[in-house]
Amino acid sequence: MTEFQAGPLSLSFGRKQVLHEVRTEVLRGGTMTALLGPNGSGKSTFLRAVAGVIRANGPIMLDGMNLARMSVQEKARYCAYMPQLLPPPVRMSVVEVVLLSLRLGGNYVGASAAMERVDAVLASLGIMHLADAMMGELSGGQRQMIGLAQALVRSPKLLLLDEPLSALDPRYQFIVMDALKRETVLRNMVTLVVLHDPAVALRQVDSAMMLRTGRVIASGVVEDIVTPEIMAEAYGVRARIERGSDGAAMVSVEGVV
Repeated sequence: MTEFQAGPLSLSFGRKQVLHEVRTEVLRGGTMTALLGPNGSGKSTFLRAVAGVIRANGPIMLDGMNLARMSVQEKARYCAYMPQLLPPPVRMSVVEVVLLSLRLGGNYVGASAAMERVDAVLASLGIMHLADAMMGELSGGQRQMIGLAQALVRSPKLLLLDEPLSALDPRYQFIVMDALKRETVLRNMVTLVVLHDPAVALRQVDSAMMLRTGRVIASGVVEDIVTPEIMAEAYGVRARIERGSDGAAMVSVEGVV
């Protein structure tokens, strides 16, 4: 069973400390954890530190290995990171860029097996129809979907996603989150995802961490984190948790504290 735990991680930019001994609980394969909090709370910074994009002080443990001590090439064998801002479009097709991601991740499989993996990922995300499209022809939301395919095709043990829903319409938000839940379980991955909307987390993930000013103010089962009391402390809003017709929890924000 895959196990992951990061921290305590601390990080400063000049004289300003932006992460204050932030740590996760032990996260196990097959589960999704959301990083929640207001703008500037340190969510993306923490995720970038875990990914190794920026260096923080502290351990990042995956199955007994300290990722913080690995080179970029070594870490790519176990970890896939999708940033919020994707690179500009290139003169390559969707299939080509997803195949390239598979190769750069150190996944050395034969050509036939590689194409099977690419097709399977594109199909799971509902974007097989884009396979032959050129990247420069795609919308921002479509490119974000391709970025997700690039991460998933590598079958990482640790999947790190920074606001993967930010450029997607409501339909694709559901498609992406359902695909992430399914792939996380099937591949026994630990998925750590920054989400802007606590309501999405409440419906879709297993656990959550709530950050504020670079500190964790709550972590655990998502239903215990997205509560009126914690929402008031983190976001400064009056919120009510309700149940929809399907029994799923929903967040209703009624005003500011």
